[in-house]
Amino acid sequence: MFQVGCVDALILGGASVPQAALLSACHSGHVNVVQRLLMVEGMHLGVVNDQGSDCLMLAAARGHGSGLLTRTLLALGMRVTGRQDLGGDNVLHHAARSGMGGAEAMSVLFESAEQDMVQGLCGCANNAGDIPLNVACRCGSESAVRVLLKAAPGTVNAREEGTGTTPLRLASSLGHNAVVKVLLRAGGSF
Repeated sequence: MFQVGCVDALILGGASVPQAALLSACHSGHVNVVQRLLMVEGMHLGVVNDQGSDCLMLAAARGHGSGLLTRTLLALGMRVTGRQDLGGDNVLHHAARSGMGGAEAMSVLFESAEQDMVQGLCGCANNAGDIPLNVACRCGSESAVRVLLKAAPGTVNAREEGTGTTPLRLASSLGHNAVVKVLLRAGGSF
């Protein structure tokens, strides 16, 4: 992974720094490296990886510290959009997989997005038929489930496309007791 000193050495040495370095820095959670790379001519936040994930998705998926990087990317001009990667995942699907850090990133995203966008992202199913709440339930992320339900309480009984499985059924079948309790308090049903 690129460090700030390495980026500076490459630039001073006249080397070409690939766009992939920015994606790698976002994936690794290196805020300072992201900020330095964006000073490189031709580097931009619109880059995506071979799976169609953008910088915001990679930052949200980071886990610990992803809220800071997410906030930084938004301050640098990225916007919360309905963009989906090749698997149909949006930024919330990515964040839902990373537990407490993902919940932190979601909170930051929700602060900066319009309410209609938040509802759209929360209700968006990926190619597997999962909305972000299902992903958080599947991963057993109590904190992500709480944040998602606060933002979109109407998803508590959303049925998975194809199977009709609810978040409560999903969490209980996987033995995620803490998540089951959160869903029940929010009105979840089978």
